[in-house]
Amino acid sequence: MSNEKIPYKIYLEESEMPKTWYNLRADMKEKPAPLLNPATNKPMTAEELSVVFCEELVKQELDNDTRYYEIPQEIIDFYKKVRNMFSLLLALLIIWLFWKLGIGILKIVGFLIVIGLLFAFVSYLVLPLLALVALGGLLGLVFSH
Repeated sequence: MSNEKIPYKIYLEESEMPKTWYNLRADMKEKPAPLLNPATNKPMTAEELSVVFCEELVKQELDNDTRYYEIPQEIIDFYKKVRNMFSLLLALLIIWLFWKLGIGILKIVGFLIVIGLLFAFVSYLVLPLLALVALGGLLGLVFSH
């Protein structure tokens, strides 16, 4: 094993951002059991899944053979906008709010530093945990009887 340090965070250039989603099931030797309708205990049909998911997601969810799905350009554009603008918009909103409340510039800067630290904590530790909890709850709803 090499002595290279594994990076804590990897920053991708826009040209390096993924253009496709990978369907793991396409390469599985043993395919997972199909999603069951909790009411009938039979595999869910596209019509039943379309109540919860859009048509494209239903197609992907039921597909065991296609390896890669193109990420729609609208989604890629949204990722780029959020990635580039979220921190700036948040900082501007906080500065404007404090300015309206009559709080001095030194207090604003101190507050922004604290918010930056909290944002880093939430985005790297709390949000993944909440995503796992939400996924567990969603799967529980789908597979409960």
